[in-house]
Amino acid sequence: MNSLESIIFLVRVEGRKIYPYLENLMRLGFVERELPVGRKEKRDLYKIADAMLLTWFSIVYPNRGAIEAGIISWEDVEDDLQRVFSLRFEEVAKEFLIELNKAKELPLRFTRIGRWWHREEEIDIVALNERERKVLFVEVK
Repeated sequence: MNSLESIIFLVRVEGRKIYPYLENLMRLGFVERELPVGRKEKRDLYKIADAMLLTWFSIVYPNRGAIEAGIISWEDVEDDLQRVFSLRFEEVAKEFLIELNKAKELPLRFTRIGRWWHREEEIDIVALNERERKVLFVEVK
């Protein structure tokens, strides 16, 4: 997950010039924009939408020289793999909760689901029923 500011810094493009590129990547389905569930203000983050692309750009591409030379080890990529797996596991858990919600097997019927963050705090999954003013917090490990 990256904020707009961190993307601008990483790609070294002037602020407003980044928007057409992000819009195009989102339209093509490569990037997703995410807002914290239940929050009105815009504290959006952007993420690579496809697990394969995330793996490629997080692990394979930065280590391609070592991979091609056959000198890569588990220790070289262990932290990055753990991060990719944990992000994907959060998505799987969210999909599972959506299915449980459809089957009415949760303590509440939620109408919105997503992540929540503010400054340094983050909750992996927040499911809201705004009409009944109920919330389900889920931390995924």
